[in-house]
Amino acid sequence: MSSNTGVEQTNTVEKETANTIINLLIIEDEVGQIEQIEDAIKDFNRKEGNAKGIKIQQQSVNTSEGAMFALLKDEFDAAIVDLRLNGTNGDEEGVDLIEVIIDRLRLPIFVRSGFPEKVAGISSEHGFVKVFKKTDNIDLIIKEIIKFHNNGITATIGTKGKVEKYLNEIFWGRFSKNVHLWDKELLDNSEYEKSLVRYCLALLQEHLEIEEDVGDFSDYHPFEVFISPPIKSNYFFGDILYDDANYYIILSPACDMAQKKYEKIIIAQIEPLDTITSFIEHQQRYNETQSKNKKDKAKKKVIEFLTNNYNDKYHYLPKYMRFSGGLINFQKIQSKTKEELDGMNRFASISGKFSKDIGARFSNYFARQGQPNLNIDVLLKTILDLNEDE
Repeated sequence: MSSNTGVEQTNTVEKETANTIINLLIIEDEVGQIEQIEDAIKDFNRKEGNAKGIKIQQQSVNTSEGAMFALLKDEFDAAIVDLRLNGTNGDEEGVDLIEVIIDRLRLPIFVRSGFPEKVAGISSEHGFVKVFKKTDNIDLIIKEIIKFHNNGITATIGTKGKVEKYLNEIFWGRFSKNVHLWDKELLDNSEYEKSLVRYCLALLQEHLEIEEDVGDFSDYHPFEVFISPPIKSNYFFGDILYDDANYYIILSPACDMAQKKYEKIIIAQIEPLDTITSFIEHQQRYNETQSKNKKDKAKKKVIEFLTNNYNDKYHYLPKYMRFSGGLINFQKIQSKTKEELDGMNRFASISGKFSKDIGARFSNYFARQGQPNLNIDVLLKTILDLNEDE
């Protein structure tokens, strides 16, 4: 091993030997523990990793200062952290280091400590922080590292992911070429910063909406519909609420909600799919019939529910976390005071791209007027030149 500013580094695998390299930082001051982790990694690389084209490449540090140096200098996909470093009696260094990583970086953290209760609060709040005892099998940690890596989240929004790549392109490909247009003297500081953020997000959205390979619009994943927990501190259009029995969505106009110009708030009930008789019938028909033709027809009907083409009074929301999904029923409307809503739970918000369509469909549903039926026979005669006997 070679030492550099508190950093002890061991690169056991060359990058050329695998299709996927996972860079792991080990923050541990006991040589014996480091060797145990490295042996488990070598075993994984030789067996399962070799079969799957995955290799873990580790770097070991034995101080919090060395860890910070490594994190600033290199890019990692995950970190294994011991809470007590340098033989200290306390565990503050390890906990402080974890908090710094959470505050500044984007990578999963695997705490391996004899005092896992010291970070129980952090791990319960953050799904990217997993806690293990020193006596736990290291293979369990390796499996979790592979699991996190395979879900693709860090590869997308991590410090070396696709979002970071787009931000770099935005900075050098856009802002650096028209920086003269951004005259800070025209706006106060807070408005200037908001303007920059909005423009940056608009450019980022453009990148993410277009498939790089085909140059066409992408389909959205169902979880993109929701923001949980809600970012806005107050009730707002598109918020999802629930009580002991049902889920609801706030439909009061966004402008009224933003300016708090309301006496009561409009909510609509969200009905679970398994309570909608017509949906259940088509679903059962698809599952139970052996006829391909009938299956196709039943599938088409189910798709109509999911694409909001079945009935104007319904708007579909997909399953998300504890919310089982369902249909907003624009006919089941209630008006509630803020105090009455305070007795409910605020679960999530609908993201902007989806909430706008909900608002438009809700408005159209109640604004529809309809018209008298026209004489189809007369119309067909003028359009198709039908004979009298037809």
